[in-house]
Amino acid sequence: MGMVTCDADNGAGERTRRVLVVDDEPMVATAVAEYLEAVADALEVVHTTAPTTALERLDGSFDCVVTDYEMPQLDGLTLIDRAETDAAFVVFSGVDDKSVAQQARDRGAIFVSKGAGTDQYDELATLVCEQVT
Repeated sequence: MGMVTCDADNGAGERTRRVLVVDDEPMVATAVAEYLEAVADALEVVHTTAPTTALERLDGSFDCVVTDYEMPQLDGLTLIDRAETDAAFVVFSGVDDKSVAQQARDRGAIFVSKGAGTDQYDELATLVCEQVT
């Protein structure tokens, strides 16, 4: 596990950036949240397994939302559509579908494929940090 530089303060003093992780698989949600916090000191990460709860929590206090695509109740793209927030979105999904990736990009989100090993988390952490600086 490498450290990711997350220059969230832009040189003006330490500022923590808040990230919400949404994944219906509890182990994945927890693992992603813990990994992001472990590799990037400037991130404060909370997670939920319910996309409807995520919608209720998006009150403007989050800088970035990392969401799975395939979830019950509503998928990650619908979550983006319904969210009333200026937060950046990253769709972190095991779905290997170019159409879904393009739809995420059309909404201004970044699409990252879930894979095996920790490299995927390093890539995700780097992208999250890029979104919140």
